[in-house]
Amino acid sequence: MNIDTAIEAVGGKAALARRLGVTHQAVCLWASQGYAPPKRAMQIAEISGVPGIALVSPAVRKMVHALTGE
Repeated sequence: MNIDTAIEAVGGKAALARRLGVTHQAVCLWASQGYAPPKRAMQIAEISGVPGIALVSPAVRKMVHALTGE
């Protein structure tokens, strides 16, 4: 699961942008990067069902894993 899975689950980039109140360009940027900012990742997780940890950058994932020991 990743940002593309979440985008698909919500109905596409335009649909996700509307649900979050952001621009289509912002969602396109996240899709091209492969992750969303942590605050947005949590919002996307809530509406898509994709785990938030799958939606953040590898650096954030690494930090979370280091802090939680998972």
